[in-house]
Amino acid sequence: MMASSIGSGAISAVGHNLHMWRHRFEREFVPASHRVVDVFLARLIPTFASAGEEAQSYGKELWDRAMSDWGDPDISEAEVADAVREAEVEYYLNLTGMEQGILNCCALFLYHLFEQHLLTFHRQELLHWREQNDTKLLKHDEIHSRLHKKGICTKSFASWGKLEELRHLANTLKHGEGKSSRELASLAPDLFCRVGGVAGLAFSMSPRVYTPLLGDDVFVTERHVREYAVAIEGFWCELLAAMEPKAGATG
Repeated sequence: MMASSIGSGAISAVGHNLHMWRHRFEREFVPASHRVVDVFLARLIPTFASAGEEAQSYGKELWDRAMSDWGDPDISEAEVADAVREAEVEYYLNLTGMEQGILNCCALFLYHLFEQHLLTFHRQELLHWREQNDTKLLKHDEIHSRLHKKGICTKSFASWGKLEELRHLANTLKHGEGKSSRELASLAPDLFCRVGGVAGLAFSMSPRVYTPLLGDDVFVTERHVREYAVAIEGFWCELLAAMEPKAGATG
């Protein structure tokens, strides 16, 4: 539940639908983001917990098959063992790459869900009904411009910086290296660090981006995902508070 405390008798500074938007923000927009996080982190990611055991099982299967069919005198048992180990490592890396790719996709999912909710608010609250299907108006700049004219500066929200990071992350995950990846490297260099090793140390990688959806180049963690979800909830709380008339305003 959102931490907003809007008075029940308030009239929106944006329009006449404050009560409706409070309900939708609290009961629809924010819970949807939480569901995304729960599904990815509590249902999908745990399926990779046995990646190491699966890789070992795959290696044993290859070894047993090779030993049962082995009849080539030009290939030594040591060479077969090396080939099996390489296949086992590749299997493991492919699985963990997909695990990282799913974490990356969770951030991508969160951003586009937030964007869809923001556009829903824009079309149903800020645009005139005759404008709602004008695709030229379905842009971020238009949303912020119309809110600014109502005295609401979304770019001054405490959540804005983290949401900008998420926007650049989503663009980087979709399009690879470019303007957004350079902005992201400046805003959140830790997203280009792979965490690993016995001590869980972070290893800084090149900010070059090729295939982040396969778990390469960009390394979203569960901490990042939860921070983005908090920022999204914070945005809706801040927008709702900004829609409340100032003290002393008449409705």
